[in-house]
Amino acid sequence: MTDNDPNIWREVFGPLGQVIAFFGGLGGLVNALVTRKPLRETLRVVIVGVAVAFGLGTISPYILAKVVPELSAVSGAALGILTASAFVVGLVAVALVERLMGRANGGQQ
Repeated sequence: MTDNDPNIWREVFGPLGQVIAFFGGLGGLVNALVTRKPLRETLRVVIVGVAVAFGLGTISPYILAKVVPELSAVSGAALGILTASAFVVGLVAVALVERLMGRANGGQQ
């Protein structure tokens, strides 16, 4: 394969995606450890943190800039902002997903 060969899988699951997934999982792990969840629940929270952070990807700094206006002054492409955003997304992912799913189910879970 040459460098000019476009491969969508290589770009999606490249080093940047792996870093985002790692910090999303780390945020989920911190959430589970602070709230003293059992091992099975900890695993669930970490997986949700990884999936949501990876799914949002590089757009997470722009989403968080709406919540934290100070982030808009910093370039969204900076690796530090990106990893911090992935961590925060992983940290709050379970609560956000459960709330959205509760609304989608009409308040039933």
